[in-house]
Amino acid sequence: LASGQTPFIVKLPFEAKGLYAYLFTNDHCNQAGLYEIGLETIASETKLPESSLPELFSLLEPKVKWYPDYNLVWVKNFIKRQSKSPKFLIAVAKSLATINNNGAIAELLEYNLRRYSISIPYPYTTSTVSIPSSAGADLVCSDKGDGVVKGKGESELAGISQLYEENIGQITPIVAERLKDIASHYPEGWFKEALGKAMGAGVRRLAYIESILERWKVEGFKTPKKGGEGGQRPGKGVRPKPTQERRRPITRIPGDKEPEG
Repeated sequence: LASGQTPFIVKLPFEAKGLYAYLFTNDHCNQAGLYEIGLETIASETKLPESSLPELFSLLEPKVKWYPDYNLVWVKNFIKRQSKSPKFLIAVAKSLATINNNGAIAELLEYNLRRYSISIPYPYTTSTVSIPSSAGADLVCSDKGDGVVKGKGESELAGISQLYEENIGQITPIVAERLKDIASHYPEGWFKEALGKAMGAGVRRLAYIESILERWKVEGFKTPKKGGEGGQRPGKGVRPKPTQERRRPITRIPGDKEPEG
């Protein structure tokens, strides 16, 4: 294989290879790889016949998704090929804010989190979103694993993931699943409070945060635990109680004379 060419690219006809490269590199492409562009513009800039483009797009599936009714193109592995720094992911979220299609945005967020464990800090402005299907019908999606995505839940997961990356470390596939469980099982804002409590105790472990959340779920939000969280030693500014020494019983008052024998 030529350098940078995957088996998928090698099997493509020449025109499809050119279109694939163009969709990555044209001036209309944004940081998310999801952007609006019409067939007329593509044909003008690539010199490909406009009538051939629908068939070429079909050859690029599943690497590229085309929304013909919205003049929208999504290069699905675009973000994976870029830097995954927090600054770049924020830029991705800002570019998504310019897309007037919540369904396509939901697909992009879910795909990158599930396939690449990349969490994008994009907040939804609606409680639910619809994903347009290839048949033209709208599928309403939820966060219960049956194809439904709820905006609020996805937004909470994105926020949790960003907090984890900024304060604890890189999100592995296993950590991504645990964060997803936290977002679905605990009220909004609990993770941030538990993270702050853990950091206040000098602990930066997800297991420790999970133990705080589980206790709050049983005993009530922000219920203090006797002896400190997780049995940790007191942090700075907290003095341990002095251990009292056992004293022998007082048999005489200090200053009295010894009894005469």
